[in-house]
Amino acid sequence: MMVPPFAPRSCPVQARRPLRLGKTLAVVLPLVLTGIPGAQAQDGYTQATQELIGRLQVRVSELERLVQDLTGRVEETRHQNTKLQQQLDAALGDITYRLDALEGNPTGGSAAAPATPATGRASATAPASGVLTAPGAATKPAPGKPAATAPAAPAPAGPVALPEGSESDQYNYAFSLLRNADYPSAEQALKAFIQKYPKGKLTGNAQYWLGETYYVRGDFEQAAVAFMTGYQTYPDSSKGPDNLLKLGLALGNLGKTREACAAFGRLEGQYPKAADAIKRRAQSEMGRLGC
Repeated sequence: MMVPPFAPRSCPVQARRPLRLGKTLAVVLPLVLTGIPGAQAQDGYTQATQELIGRLQVRVSELERLVQDLTGRVEETRHQNTKLQQQLDAALGDITYRLDALEGNPTGGSAAAPATPATGRASATAPASGVLTAPGAATKPAPGKPAATAPAAPAPAGPVALPEGSESDQYNYAFSLLRNADYPSAEQALKAFIQKYPKGKLTGNAQYWLGETYYVRGDFEQAAVAFMTGYQTYPDSSKGPDNLLKLGLALGNLGKTREACAAFGRLEGQYPKAADAIKRRAQSEMGRLGC
């Protein structure tokens, strides 16, 4: 059976027209009947967006203030940690220095003796930029400020006499008392040795260790006197750089920053061949004191 040519067939375009028209009316009619509410809706959205942006700006400002506050706290904590690290380094350096000195050869020095003629001994005073006063004046406490001394250590039961033997034997005996931490006895033995051998080859070392007997007990005033005496009287001793370093440390503990800085500053120029450990410690102390 033939289908007439004019018979209606399915037409997709015609079928979709009512659907498209329905969608158009659904959009247009509400606009016409309600006075274009779409524009009102757009204004509502704009106002809500502006309110949201305002709240976000306030929140961002709060976060910025919080970040600034946290940054300040971090910087303060970092500064405190730096100060604590410097104090720890100074304490560890002092401990290491003492151990190296005590574990080494007691008759030797931690630095090579500088090639300085005997006529190049230091005077009791230094340039105005940093004054190193004489032992008595260097340890005079500031007005109204008591001297920083530790409680006196118990004195030995009786006078300490040097044993029979050579100069080296008697020096080693006095030094053995120091190594055994018998500081009062070591003090007396070293004094006796210095008095007996004022120009001995080991007297400069003995003068330095006499200062150590005071320093380890916290008697920085007497320590400064002893180290100053050793520095002035025995500048060519192998303990010359050590005397100058410990003089600066003792003065620093007494609160005499200017004099301590003068001692540390002079060390490099007068003892260019001093041990690296001594130079590093002096530089560290100068940084800590703000020289």
